[in-house]
Amino acid sequence: GWRAYGHDYGRPSFSVSDDICILDGLIYGNHWGHLATLPSECRPRERIIFNVNNHQYTTRVDVLPDGGVHWVAGGKSHSWLSLTGIKFVTNKGSKTQVSFLHGARNYGGIWEDAYYSKINGECVLGGLISKGSSWEVAQLPSTCRPENALMFNVNNHQCTMRLDIYTDGKIKAITGGCHAWVSLSGVSFIPKDSKSSSSALASSLKSGWVPSGSFWEAPSYTLVDGECLVQGFIHGGSWSHIGTLPVECRPYKRLIFNLNNHQYTSRVDVLPDGRVYWVGGGRSHGWLSLTGISFVAVPTNAVTLAQQWQPYGYEYGIPTWKVQDEVCEVAGLIYGNHWGHLATLPSECRPRERIIFNVNNHQYTTRVDVLPDGGVHWVAGGKSHSWLSLTGIKFVTNKGSKTQVSFLHGARNYGGIWEDAYYSKINGECVLGGLISKGSSWEVAQLPSTCRPENALMFNVNNHQCTMRLDIYTDGKIKAITGGCHAWVSLSGVSFIPKDSKSSSSALASSLKSGWVPSGSFWEAPSYTLVDGECLVQGFIHGGSWSHIGTLPVECRPYKRLIFNLNNHQYTSRVDVLPDGRVYWVGGGRSHGWLSLTGIRFEV
Repeated sequence: GWRAYGHDYGRPSFSVSDDICILDGLIYGNHWGHLATLPSECRPRERIIFNVNNHQYTTRVDVLPDGGVHWVAGGKSHSWLSLTGIKFVTNKGSKTQVSFLHGARNYGGIWEDAYYSKINGECVLGGLISKGSSWEVAQLPSTCRPENALMFNVNNHQCTMRLDIYTDGKIKAITGGCHAWVSLSGVSFIPKDSKSSSSALASSLKSGWVPSGSFWEAPSYTLVDGECLVQGFIHGGSWSHIGTLPVECRPYKRLIFNLNNHQYTSRVDVLPDGRVYWVGGGRSHGWLSLTGISFVAVPTNAVTLAQQWQPYGYEYGIPTWKVQDEVCEVAGLIYGNHWGHLATLPSECRPRERIIFNVNNHQYTTRVDVLPDGGVHWVAGGKSHSWLSLTGIKFVTNKGSKTQVSFLHGARNYGGIWEDAYYSKINGECVLGGLISKGSSWEVAQLPSTCRPENALMFNVNNHQCTMRLDIYTDGKIKAITGGCHAWVSLSGVSFIPKDSKSSSSALASSLKSGWVPSGSFWEAPSYTLVDGECLVQGFIHGGSWSHIGTLPVECRPYKRLIFNLNNHQYTSRVDVLPDGRVYWVGGGRSHGWLSLTGIRFEV
């Protein structure tokens, strides 16, 4: 009965890094009980309690060891709930018990013990404390104390609780003691000994808001392992536009946070353009704590997605682009259902003319075109599953040097709006692109001796709604074997290590699994090559079962899970490469007893 709210709030997602799980996003529904289930890698050791936002109301949400996310008490209006603010050290992470004060103790039973963890310079707290004779319940060690006092918004069942952490590490509940316990879950901050990496936000404040004295910490932001944390205390402004975060500290979708305004909860939204707005709830006392704003930040090389498309997230991460030596490469998975304009690439990552790529949609092949204005467009083929892999888009930019291929049998450039067929040899790698109009044969072109493979290679390229098997032989001849639904051949997406650069390659035969082996001497044996921060895999295998194909060595592994579109003769095969190096066949073609690995390439 719950689903993604959508619109500019996108789709709820989770990320796990260094055993810290972070949730964000907005859900829509009216069944106030079980809301969601987290995957095995994103679960706590015992039950924990969070404070999340329901516009003007605070809401208690519990996360269970089985991954269940449950509404328990508090706000349940407006048919929506923000999951942003759920953040904890997983059941695999290292934790240290806090030092209790005044007779406080762990609540015990089904509840997670109160802990702190210091990870990458960030202090992350969690667990449940039973109050003793005072609301001053615990003390953190010197390595986990703030530079100046910080104020958090935590849960106390139906109530919101103001929780202060002072420079001596003492933790004290100030308001909201509806029940004799304190939940530390959702509390995280940058301590004094890590503040050298923080940047002040005073100049970014708007509408009359200013930092507040020396007792409370001035507002700042810190980038930690792909996450942006904001903390600090402000006063004196009007309840509207609070400030604007810098470009390196912005979320991919609109997020709703539950911040503290003494006895009240305040709804504060952070927008993808960095604007921070007070929207609802508490606006008393002339002040607001910004502590508690934390989210996975958009990397500076994130692909700008079109409206209604967003990163798929989870282990697939955020789609990114990279330009090096005038070669642009795009990688990542996007989620949405508006099949037309998908994304826009920046000016340094654009082709000279329009080019055609073959990308994956699980069992289907999909045609995606990249235009000179940076527009990335779905044109034909698969549009199922509400997602599309952009991995496999690679080309020499409009600033790069290119040489026209030699045509055969009357083939020629397609002309018009389409990029001419080219090859470029860059750092020992041959990169091809452009569109060829077929002549009297599907043998359409020939590469020079400096751009020829050691043994034959087989590629998966696009032919509108069809996938096309394209072979390149040791004499440099390029021939389409299957998929001739239209009388043209797209070279875009083709790149390989030629014979004269193979001395830098390493064999992969010993890394193959599930019965897969290299195939004879005509086809190139599987290998990997590291080229200028990129790993390229190429070669032909046969004889195995369609599951775990192999495991790449540690120096040849991607940052996130990537989906590739590989060739299985007339079929396209979905093959995933995981951050731990495992390579899996997942869907699509599994005929003929063989698979071409040529086309796997990614940033390492």
